[in-house]
Parts: sequence; structure tokens; C-alpha cells
Amino acid sequence: MFKTLNHSGKDIGHIFKGKDYVVFFGNCNSNLEILQSTFPDWEFLGLKQVHSSIWTKAQKLPTEADAHFTSKVKKALYIKTADCIPIVLAMPDFIAAIHAGWKGISKGILTTGPINFNGANAYIGPHISCYSFEVGHEVIKKLMKAPVLSEYPELELSLAF
Repeated sequence: MFKTLNHSGKDIGHIFKGKDYVVFFGNCNSNLEILQSTFPDWEFLGLKQVHSSIWTKAQKLPTEADAHFTSKVKKALYIKTADCIPIVLAMPDFIAAIHAGWKGISKGILTTGPINFNGANAYIGPHISCYSFEVGHEVIKKLMKAPVLSEYPELELSLAF
């Protein structure tokens, strides 16, 4: 169960502590400096996000990609989102962070990962909803051709309302 995480008396997001990993979804009160002071034993690794389907191993210098993964302990993967969806995939010896926007999804970011995700726990973080953001039919058409969604043509009705 996710719990509110406070730092200096401010709500900075929600945290879930699994047996082998921690998942944190921050809010506008959190930033990298606060995270590093809250989790001083962890090394934070990020990306230069480019709205793609590119995956990379997590590393110190940000690489152009929209998903990264590691099996090393005490490595904290982070991504930033505005209207995209933050997704964390976690297994006992593996964790991945995905910046899933419509462009990345349409290019296959959810199906091109280098790791077999069967059995992984998936955590989808806070994201913009249809009440705050509208897309045109051209975006819906591209999404319906995305590798993971093209298998479910009945979704077109729920995406188009």
C-alpha cells in the first residue's frame, strides 16, 4: 500500500516499500535534491527523455531514452512526467522506470523492453486524465496501431468517447 512521504513537514509524494524495492511517485514539492537528502544511501539515475521507444541500462550520465532499468542495488531510477504516464516495473532482481507518452506508446515502448516482464509488479503513477487533456483522432489512430494496443481493437470505442 502506498503511503504519503513527508520531508520537512511537506507532502512530497507517495511511497511503496516492497520486499526488494521501493517505488516513489513524487509531486510538485519533490525534486532531486530533496530525494537525495531523503534517501542518502541511494544513487539517483535519470534520462534525457525524448518521447521515444528507446530503452537503456541505467547509468550515471543521462542517455537519450524514455525507459531505463537496472539490477544493481541502491540505484534509484527516476523519470519526470507532465502529461505522460510514469510506470515502474519491479521484480526481485530488476527494476525499470518508463516515461510512457502517446508517442512512445505508439512506437512500442511498452513492448520493446530488453527484459522479460512476465511476473513483474507494475505501478502506474499519477498522470493527466481525459478531463484535463484532450487529443485528436489522429493521435487515437496512431495509438490503436501501437504494438500493445493493436491486439485489442475494441479499445477504440473507449478511447474515442
